[in-house]
Amino acid sequence: MDFVVEDKIYSVTKRFAILNDNGIEVGHGLLYILSDESHNKPYGYLSDVLIKEEFRAGGFGGKLVREIIRAAKEDFKCYKLLCTSRDSRGIVDWYKKLGFRAHSTGFRMDFDLDAAGAVSYTHLRAHETDS
Repeated sequence: MDFVVEDKIYSVTKRFAILNDNGIEVGHGLLYILSDESHNKPYGYLSDVLIKEEFRAGGFGGKLVREIIRAAKEDFKCYKLLCTSRDSRGIVDWYKKLGFRAHSTGFRMDFDLDAAGAVSYTHLRAHETDS
């Protein structure tokens, strides 16, 4: 069996920052605009939404996510917007209030990182014969 690996650029990342009335950044979020070979429109992935602790409960998070939703739909013509989160601090209910719905099942694989943050593949090599 052979594999062919090609370099393709199917994504772009947009960083959205929200500023308070004094022009200070109080939070940010990332919108990954992704394309694949199965659809004729891109889809979005919302990630890394973070409001500085001292500005939480001030409505900044909702305003930020609503702007990212608007941009994904109107500016980038995404046919869907995905987002994942742990269910901590009522965050799932918060996303539902913004129009998201629980959908599908997510899967995750963690890789061991060394002190420099590089991926260690020892875990993968140990399981090469598992498949």
